[in-house]
Amino acid sequence: MNTNYFKTITIILVTILGVILSQVREVESQNQAQILVRNENSLDANLVKFKQVEYVGQCPGTVITGNIPKGRFQSSTTSPNSNRRVIIKNVTLGMENNPYPYTDRNYDTGEFSERFDFGLDSRHRTKSLSVVEGENQFKYTIQQKENENENIVEEGELMVKVEIQNLGVFPRSAICEEKVTCEEGNKNYHKNSQHNWQGKSCYTTTRCHCP
Repeated sequence: MNTNYFKTITIILVTILGVILSQVREVESQNQAQILVRNENSLDANLVKFKQVEYVGQCPGTVITGNIPKGRFQSSTTSPNSNRRVIIKNVTLGMENNPYPYTDRNYDTGEFSERFDFGLDSRHRTKSLSVVEGENQFKYTIQQKENENENIVEEGELMVKVEIQNLGVFPRSAICEEKVTCEEGNKNYHKNSQHNWQGKSCYTTTRCHCP
């Protein structure tokens, strides 16, 4: 066997080893952190569950029902400590990226981060971390404030699955309310005028809205 053959085999083996090590590092990065989610009747790791109802009729639409899923971040390699925060971004393909949906939570006491809510959306929301149905790719950064500096303690990625359970299709009607409005009439009204009472005329209006 010539020298070129051995060089080729060596290059192939080194490339394969590099790919394997890269995958191992990625798995380790994903496994060192998780999000514990309080769903309606369960506590799950990296799993968010929503329930929805579809309405038809006068007021069609899809509505999320039940308790809002709530999450807490946890790292197995970096514990909460004084002046630490964790920033979690949803960088799933298709998400609006200016900015990516994110949440910025305290990570300074106990075992987990400060609690946060989840919401179904593809853009950033101020009161919840937006997710979409299916696999969601998160990037996180644990930072510690020292004097005026924010030092990165740990960063990585994790995958979170989002499931939506459809509870069925139901009719929904508008809610209507009647309102009586009266206006001052002509003081020189005639007895045969169709005023409701002396000096005033009244009429009824109906306003409807969806619940």
